[in-house]
Amino acid sequence: NNNAPGQKSFLVGAYQGTTLVVDDYIRGGDIDGKGGRSIYDDKYFKDEDLTDLKHDKAGVLSMFNVGPDTNGSQFIITLSSNENFDTKNVIFGEILNKDEILPKIAAAAANNNEIRIQRCG
Repeated sequence: NNNAPGQKSFLVGAYQGTTLVVDDYIRGGDIDGKGGRSIYDDKYFKDEDLTDLKHDKAGVLSMFNVGPDTNGSQFIITLSSNENFDTKNVIFGEILNKDEILPKIAAAAANNNEIRIQRCG
């Protein structure tokens, strides 16, 4: 078990079957807000450092929340620069092959195709 203290191991495959919502950005995870849970005991967990990293390009991966310290099971992936998320959403990664995968997701969404995560973990 490689989890940090206080973390639970249920996240492997946790997003499998998740439908992605695509607008100006991609949103996934617990979209309706009914079944989310964090890797910690509470439904939400506190924000981490919000100052240094920026949503300044496509492919930035961050937590989606409804206000300070409300990170849970939703995530966003930027399709372009989006400064509105800076200092509000905790960035935790970047899509490495974004030039290949993000246009495919956007094109599928533009054609009203459902986009689901099939494998993860």
